[in-house]
Amino acid sequence: LEFHLRIQDFVELIRKNDSSGALSYAKKHLAPFTATHLNEVQQALGLLVFGGSPHLTPARYQSLFRSEKWQNLVVSFK
Repeated sequence: LEFHLRIQDFVELIRKNDSSGALSYAKKHLAPFTATHLNEVQQALGLLVFGGSPHLTPARYQSLFRSEKWQNLVVSFK
C-alpha cells in the first residue's frame, strides 16, 4: 500500500512538471522499493522523459495518469 501511495505522489509531481522534485522524491521514496517492485519503479521513472502531459505520453505510461488511481488508494486505505 505504501508503495502505491509513493508512486502516486511521484506521478503528481510529474503532472505538475516538477521533474527535479520528482527525481529527488524517487531517490528518497521509490529507490527502497526497487528490490520488490523494480518494473513499476522503472515505468514510473519513464515519466521523467515525457513530462506531465498524459496526452504526449506513450500508451505504456498513460495508465499511471488515470484519475481512478486516487480512488483505488482511498478504497485500499479504508
